[in-house]
Amino acid sequence: QKTAYEIRNCDWNSDVCSSDLFAPMRLEQRLVGDQVSNPFPSFYTKQITNLFFFKNRLGFLSEDKIVMTEYGLGKVINNTIFYNFGRTTVQALIDTDPIDVTIATDRVTNLQSSAIFQDKLILFSENTQFSLDTGGEVLSPTTISIVPVTEFNAAPNVNPVVVGDSVYFSIDKNESLELREYRINKNTESYESYAVTNQVPT
Repeated sequence: QKTAYEIRNCDWNSDVCSSDLFAPMRLEQRLVGDQVSNPFPSFYTKQITNLFFFKNRLGFLSEDKIVMTEYGLGKVINNTIFYNFGRTTVQALIDTDPIDVTIATDRVTNLQSSAIFQDKLILFSENTQFSLDTGGEVLSPTTISIVPVTEFNAAPNVNPVVVGDSVYFSIDKNESLELREYRINKNTESYESYAVTNQVPT
């Protein structure tokens, strides 16, 4: 059974695709503090459901948590990239520190997928969609804001797709799927969602 760090797209012994092997992800060792002041990322030992790259940070979704690396593209040591999920000082919280937050909601939330849309990150759970924004500020542990925008039962294992100035995603309607379009109203800056498969017979 493969772990989150040992994903590969072919068998090691295959001559056809052995060059396409994904190497295990390397994490930088804890630089300061201890497990109390500088703990491991919250996805540790949990299932990772989605990966993304947003505003120069590598990010992960796991259950109701969003975890992002320290700002930057990682540290290269001997041709290997090491990603840092720990703070570089415990004296103060700085803008480049990793981000590790939990969705604040009264519903059980399991984040499934994400889409970068008009400088925002849209997060999809099984029953709610969220917008990750910073209000025009630099993305940091202190500026990150995640708010619910709609409540649709998103179809599992179907990733949203960004096309132009819209995001398309599927919702589960028991015996069928419905395709919806997300747009941002330029006048109100609010999210609007329209069903685009109403005219398709079931």
